[in-house]
Amino acid sequence: YFDMKNLMDEVMQFVQKDISLQTIGTYYEHAQIFHCDKMMEFVATFLEDNILEVSIDSKIIRVSDPQLWLQLLKKGPNDKSTANNFSLHMSEMIAEYGMAQSEKLDLETFLVLTNADKMPNVSHNAALKLMEVAEAVMETLPDASKAANTKEMLADLQERCVTTLSQH
Repeated sequence: YFDMKNLMDEVMQFVQKDISLQTIGTYYEHAQIFHCDKMMEFVATFLEDNILEVSIDSKIIRVSDPQLWLQLLKKGPNDKSTANNFSLHMSEMIAEYGMAQSEKLDLETFLVLTNADKMPNVSHNAALKLMEVAEAVMETLPDASKAANTKEMLADLQERCVTTLSQH
């Protein structure tokens, strides 16, 4: 905001009052456009605090970068009692993100986003989509990189997805 501290302070005060699950995508988008780290931190904190309420239809899925999802997964659930819900919800969010923006995902990032340590359970609504995204990520690799070890890295996710699908 043109390196004007007073203006930035006023903007942040307004954002604190206005930010919601409906506006979070727009604030993220503007923080990216204006390279505003303070706003980006505020958006990330809001998402961390409200991640279980974010809809899979949210604009944030269509406008965000993988780094935001990595940050949210790194933070993890607020407590042990929400860990399963966090895992299931994040599987749906990552599946939708991958379907909408697979071109932004590389194999390494996708593997971190779907790691069993942070996402031990996969929602039945996300299972097929996650496998589709895994296939799309694999398609971006050069033929030499599609070796067995790469497929083995994805096997754990595929196993969790198949297990979930077989239970429903």
